[in-house]
Amino acid sequence: MGSIPIARSIKPDEECHGASPLDERVRRLVNIGIAAAAQSEGAVHSAVRHAKAAGISADEIRHVIVLSITTIGFPRAMAAMSWADDVLRK
Repeated sequence: MGSIPIARSIKPDEECHGASPLDERVRRLVNIGIAAAAQSEGAVHSAVRHAKAAGISADEIRHVIVLSITTIGFPRAMAAMSWADDVLRK
């Protein structure tokens, strides 16, 4: 198989965030919701760390997860809340 040269030059995070009409705060909150829905503990930890670094409050972070209850269900949202709290307590 041949390599795809462009794949080495693309930095997805920079490309996606740089082209976004959303500000950093909104992007960080959306990422928390996506990570919660994906049920990825590592992704929730990472998204919460980035959100905290961007100055987003613990209440705002937790509220995004609460909003996910109607879509992903209570048990999954509570798992995500637990993962978020792992980072928020530090």
